[in-house]
Amino acid sequence: MRRASVVLIGAAALCMAGHAAAQDVDPRPDHRVERGDTLWDLSGRYWNDPATWPELWALNPHFRNPHFIFPGDSVFLRRERSDLPAIPPEDRVVRLPLERLEPPWAAAVSADAGEAARAPSGKPGGEAAGTAHVSLPRGKGLDFIAPRRLDRLGTVDNRHQVKVGYATGEDLEFALSPGASVRPGDRLSLVDDAETVSHPLTGQEAGYYVRVLGELEVLAVQGDRAVGWLAETYDAVEDGDGVIAYRRPVGSVTPRAARAGVDGLILRGAPGQLLFASDDVVFLDRGSAHGLAAGATLEIPVREGKRDAQGLVDLGTPLAHLVVVAVQESTATSLVLDSRAALEAGDRFAPAGLSP
Repeated sequence: MRRASVVLIGAAALCMAGHAAAQDVDPRPDHRVERGDTLWDLSGRYWNDPATWPELWALNPHFRNPHFIFPGDSVFLRRERSDLPAIPPEDRVVRLPLERLEPPWAAAVSADAGEAARAPSGKPGGEAAGTAHVSLPRGKGLDFIAPRRLDRLGTVDNRHQVKVGYATGEDLEFALSPGASVRPGDRLSLVDDAETVSHPLTGQEAGYYVRVLGELEVLAVQGDRAVGWLAETYDAVEDGDGVIAYRRPVGSVTPRAARAGVDGLILRGAPGQLLFASDDVVFLDRGSAHGLAAGATLEIPVREGKRDAQGLVDLGTPLAHLVVVAVQESTATSLVLDSRAALEAGDRFAPAGLSP
């Protein structure tokens, strides 16, 4: 993966160089910069789309930095000018002063890259040698996609209370499933697994979305019923929700190089969410059976649709980076580490490169 070009020049020198260069251009510009003008504003004024400012910058290479234009500078707007060199879209890069070259987690991925590359076929690389960690708020990343409805230890059934939902600190009753056994003091998880998941490309059923609603501590058991205390809730708990074996929240993951050749697509995000960005959880159509493991770092490459719709500049840099939080056999839960465009179901992912 090619790094985005970065010009690290002092602000004063950059301003002087850009301004001096502007004096040596065609004296018949389409626009003379006025106080307060920006390439963003000019693209909106003349081309009706501020997001096309990178193309306007490409037509005006005498601007060393798009953030430093000055009153009196020449701006050319005609896309068909023949005296300007053609700049392939893949070679257009953002040149910003003092831009950070890599996110803080990249060091851990880079440290493990050599081992991952040398890992024998069928074996993922080892843990990252770096010390970077990605922390998750408690309860985030617990949801997952299961291939079928879960086997329950019980079902929430508060027949003696007339309530719509239950929250942290409250007691609730649940009916035990046939053959299930729980004891006072047991820690259990509460889930809602009723929602089916469709594959974004084929439309076929891909499994069931499992929302982990909270944690329950068993207080008493009598026959086929039990009473528990809601030690923590992440969402409202209702009658009919499932009681399953305890699923420990993920506190943090250490980014590591993903196994080479693992690629797939985003199945979906959280309920009701259609677009995803940094710090959102997304679910992937690959899991442990495909070589994914917790901590694997992935990227979303640029594709044509997003290039056209969002006016991206640096087409050699991924749209986003993800880190796998938890894996099932055929699916995975991941967190979006950073993004420079909105993601959606159907976007493809691949192992992250060594450059951001």
